[in-house]
Amino acid sequence: MKIGPFISLISATYGLPEKTVVVVARALREAGWLTSGARGVNAPDMEARDAARLSLALLTGEPPSKAVSEFEFLRTLQAVDEYPDTGLLNRETLPHNHTFEEAITGLFNVSADDGLITKYGEETLVHVMVPDTASADGYDLDMIRHIVWPKFSVAVDMSQRTAKVRVADSTFHYVDLAGRKEFKQLLAESSKDLHLMEKLFEIGARSTSTAEVDGVVEGRRMRVVRTITEQEFKDIVEGMHASVSP
Repeated sequence: MKIGPFISLISATYGLPEKTVVVVARALREAGWLTSGARGVNAPDMEARDAARLSLALLTGEPPSKAVSEFEFLRTLQAVDEYPDTGLLNRETLPHNHTFEEAITGLFNVSADDGLITKYGEETLVHVMVPDTASADGYDLDMIRHIVWPKFSVAVDMSQRTAKVRVADSTFHYVDLAGRKEFKQLLAESSKDLHLMEKLFEIGARSTSTAEVDGVVEGRRMRVVRTITEQEFKDIVEGMHASVSP
């Protein structure tokens, strides 16, 4: 799917004005975060990573002027919880301390894998009306096999600048591990160098991850959490797949 229809698909799926998505996508592309190349019929197709990155930028809720910088921070959040050995997402595809961007990309990849969706989804039978010339009204009831998608979601907490991935009944947290590590190192050295205090305050104000406490980042008092679920992943993947199907 080319960038134009891709933006329209993302806009319709998330219920956001297309003009807004266009500007955010352009800013990401100019910063080198979206696939780019020739224009027109020779333009490259968007990939799962592009869907993940644009989705994450939009999950920030920030205006286009700030969306890229927020995206660049949130994409580097790292998992503090280990994924299981097997499952829709597992530690083979998402190893220890992988990033939040890798997790969202992983969800777009598994959403495009019919085998995994069938394996971890729930099979049901549903009634449908089918044409039947032998029937008085021209229709008959039939049963078809239907797969209910496995439940999963992605949530970004912009008040804490942290994130979560939920798969079935498990929750995986993503925080600023790099900032936490740097904060602890500087804190240990700050007694010897008062000039480090300014850097400590700067890192400490970046997210709640560094302090390891509940609450919100200073200046972000209203709690804002944005979430997308398996339904949005399904709609985007199916839309991208339909655009390249013969």
